[in-house]
Amino acid sequence: MQRNNLITTVFLIFSLLASVNLFVRFPVLAQSEETSEDQMNEIEVNEEEKEDEIIIYVQEGCKHCKKVEKFVEKFNLNNIIIKDIIHPEYAEEYSKRLEELNLDIQHTGVPILIEGNIYKSGDDPIINYLGEKFNLKEEAQNYITDYGKSTKVVLGILLSGTAISLIVLFALNKLNK
Repeated sequence: MQRNNLITTVFLIFSLLASVNLFVRFPVLAQSEETSEDQMNEIEVNEEEKEDEIIIYVQEGCKHCKKVEKFVEKFNLNNIIIKDIIHPEYAEEYSKRLEELNLDIQHTGVPILIEGNIYKSGDDPIINYLGEKFNLKEEAQNYITDYGKSTKVVLGILLSGTAISLIVLFALNKLNK
């Protein structure tokens, strides 16, 4: 009985190490979708907004916002200002901008891109708009299509490993009885 418990424990540890090994060997698959704390805390304040400035309002923890932020970062669109409405001054500015555009704050979420009197709401419409504006149309489409695939692959591998582990444990348990 103790021998089987030892085998089960060793097997579980091996399964865990194998899962961790996937992240070490395939760093692209394990890449975090999180932004560094420095990036999250970076605040650009520009009181005199120009008509041609592109501002994207986002909110920390929003996966759609993160998708847009990653696109801007990936293609070095440094002239775009990203403002997190978790900061009170940006939340107030966001409300005023929506009001100027006659948008209902109760029915307008983030992410939202505002350029002068033009606005785009939602991750894919924003990415498509930026793709057109910066001559990255094909790259934008590929980004939208490919976004999150690596996370799904890792999740699939981990779930498969877990399922195999459970089957083996079940079989070992049956052999013990």
